[in-house]
Amino acid sequence: ALQEIGSSGINAEYGGNDIAETKSRLTRVSSTLSEQKAMRAGLLTSLRSVLASRARLISKSVAPYQSCCEEYRQQSQRAEEALANKPDMSALDAVKGQLKAAKRAVKLAEIEFDEDSSEILEAAMKKLHELYEREEAELSKLAGVASTSHPELLIEYPQLKHMQSPDHRLIKSSWQLNEFVLPDSKASINSAGHNVYHGFYSEKEIFMVQYSLQCIEESLEEQALRKIPGSLTGCFAIIIDKRGNVAYGATKDPPF
Repeated sequence: ALQEIGSSGINAEYGGNDIAETKSRLTRVSSTLSEQKAMRAGLLTSLRSVLASRARLISKSVAPYQSCCEEYRQQSQRAEEALANKPDMSALDAVKGQLKAAKRAVKLAEIEFDEDSSEILEAAMKKLHELYEREEAELSKLAGVASTSHPELLIEYPQLKHMQSPDHRLIKSSWQLNEFVLPDSKASINSAGHNVYHGFYSEKEIFMVQYSLQCIEESLEEQALRKIPGSLTGCFAIIIDKRGNVAYGATKDPPF
């Protein structure tokens, strides 16, 4: 703009030295502004670099929490879906309620047992046996889903744990010896030195062979499974008496 002003008019009013000084000042101001602009650009670049570095650090520190959060979200979703698709347990629950009543009936009949009332006890025991068979049938239906999509059933129905393998299926956690052997039955001793009780299961004659267990690191169930199936021909059930530290192997084959 200064160059476009006529030099004669400016010289007349201000003089040549004033114009030179003004140009010098403008040059210095322009240089200062350029330096400040470059400084601001440098500061902005440094700030962006610092923010980017902080963002990367935050992202690395937050990533594990985000992963855990996503995992918990998926687990929660799977749990909600499992609850929404929970199998119908009404049949099994009904059988369990009937079992409680049948077990009480057997105990009551035992108290009143004599030679003239043995038929009452036998009828109560056969009714209980029928319910045991129905319970096992219902548990077999649920064993597959309990080991895959509905593991919570293993907690709600502990018997399902014994359905996971052929050997463990032999363990009958709710069975008791007196539910299969009449009170006036006496034990005999077989060639292996085990007490043998004569009883029945539904309409079939069975034998209950007694095995002693020990309180060691190995559980009573593990001891029973190690001792009984291999030594008792035709063993189809194992009853464990934890109070007496004994187990009974049930078989239809005479163990003598």
